[in-house]
Amino acid sequence: MSKKTILLMFLAALAACSAQPEARLSAILGRGWLNAAARSPDGQTIAAASSLGVWLYDSITAPPRLLSGHTRSVSAVAFSPDGARLASGSWDRTIKIWNVQTGETLLTLEGHGGDVNAVAFSPSGDMVASGGADNTIRLWDAATGQPLSTLQGHQNAVEALAFSLDGALLASAGRDNTARLWDVATGAMLNVLSGHTDGVNGAAFSPDGGALVTVGNDGSARWWDVRSGEERRALENSSGAVLSLAFGPDGALLATGGDDRTITIWDAATGEQHSTLRGHSGSIKSLNFGDDGALLSAGEDGTIRLWDTTTGAELAAIGGYSGSLNSLAFSADGTTIYAGSGGLLTGDNAIREWDVKTGALLDTLRGEQGAVLSLAISADGALLASGTDYGTLQIWNLPGENILRDIHGHNNRVLSVAFSPDGALVASGSADTTARLWDITTGEQVGQIRSSGGPVRNLSLGAGGALVSSADISETVKLSNFTTGSGLNMMCSHGDGITGTAFSPDRARVASAYWDNLIRVWDIAAGRQVAEMKGHTANILSVAYSPDGRLVASGSLDYTARLWDAASGRELAVIRGHIGAVHAVAFSPDGRTLASAGDDGTIRLWDVSAFR
Repeated sequence: MSKKTILLMFLAALAACSAQPEARLSAILGRGWLNAAARSPDGQTIAAASSLGVWLYDSITAPPRLLSGHTRSVSAVAFSPDGARLASGSWDRTIKIWNVQTGETLLTLEGHGGDVNAVAFSPSGDMVASGGADNTIRLWDAATGQPLSTLQGHQNAVEALAFSLDGALLASAGRDNTARLWDVATGAMLNVLSGHTDGVNGAAFSPDGGALVTVGNDGSARWWDVRSGEERRALENSSGAVLSLAFGPDGALLATGGDDRTITIWDAATGEQHSTLRGHSGSIKSLNFGDDGALLSAGEDGTIRLWDTTTGAELAAIGGYSGSLNSLAFSADGTTIYAGSGGLLTGDNAIREWDVKTGALLDTLRGEQGAVLSLAISADGALLASGTDYGTLQIWNLPGENILRDIHGHNNRVLSVAFSPDGALVASGSADTTARLWDITTGEQVGQIRSSGGPVRNLSLGAGGALVSSADISETVKLSNFTTGSGLNMMCSHGDGITGTAFSPDRARVASAYWDNLIRVWDIAAGRQVAEMKGHTANILSVAYSPDGRLVASGSLDYTARLWDAASGRELAVIRGHIGAVHAVAFSPDGRTLASAGDDGTIRLWDVSAFR
């Protein structure tokens, strides 16, 4: 064989490989979930720590730019005294120093053996302190990145750090229910401040340096004498943990925020309550006063807000952040997409509506407390159903997004919801092992299936279909169905060890994911397996069929979504981009777009038209 022939064969093979269709990222909706925010000393720039990285706003009305480089969620941010640099701490166990103007990474500091929860610049700007889940505090040269010392003493994770104004002292707050005072020059521990009965979340020196205030999960704010270490005063909050605090620039006011979703302004001298700021719909995770006296707050509701503490007025707000995403549903016309959030990582329990074309956040819906685990939209696009981990089913009017009906009956998480073709009935499947059928007009239950095979993870409502009454099509996947007097059939899939399922559009097949990281496709009428999909390296959390039934999509704990040929089970594409587990996948009504969402708090839209 000649060299020319070999070359031509190689080029032909290369062309064939390059011609393979791809899932192209067309949009990212959302900025991740929000952990903290900081304001530069001149009040102009805002930094937000999110699951995607650090978002920088050159003004509160300017579009943000993303500083990316951390491989996991960013937990803390702090500006240098001159505002030219920014420190960020991350769950990837590193600290990064950034040039604020250019967004360039100046330094990456490595040494912590766990998540980095706190960062702080010294008042001179020549030192950075970091605290982490390895129970240590580390001091670094802010110019060279060289480690200076490691401070040890906390018996649990370090949650917050603060330098005194002269830079001589460092205060730390930890989950071991203590705050501690350190001599920065020697690294010596000067005092252990014991009094909190639960983890300590924040610490701040008064501007005169005489007092340190700490806040904790026990609902208290405590004043300490810096010199003696004695407790001077304790303010108790019966409404939950206090997560954040900040002194006003002149020391006259102290702001605290926490689980009660409010910011309390205190007279720092007397401990009397000055005012209460309301507007957040989630816990207050961080607070920062500017030199102008305006207060910046970051909430678990995914918003950053700026307040006038004199009048109590909200001056501005930034949105676009969300919690960990669990569920997705396209509108009937495919122009918008809804995402349900909440869970262990974040407490932002909401439904957000996004414009698919522009990427704009259109609305945020908040109903029953609890993470939103399942979503469905009626065929005419007039109704939205949501199921929560509190066992509640809610029906929303669209547009307008007002709650039409709250439906209670399940005593465990609602994992799946589905409308009847005419929109008159809605079905819900739960971890309580029941599937229930409800009349939307009355809210009354009109049917129920109680399975013995585990949580009900998927539902289908339709007329007819290849159904076998109470059939077990395998040892793991179990199908049950219920038929109303009008011939409407409710079919559900359930089973112990099943992590995700989906019915084909014609209801002839069911794709089920199991603990072994495989997806198996079953012919329902024949009760036999017809395809197997292998490729994920961790548990599969979600499965969806394309509207034409030719494709199957899946999302997994391995941080990927994957696309499969529904008939053969062949893997067509591995879709990467999320920096967390992918909890939900959904096809647009025309099948040209695949949406994926997960722990990083973003929706990613992928063009999959090449596979149609």
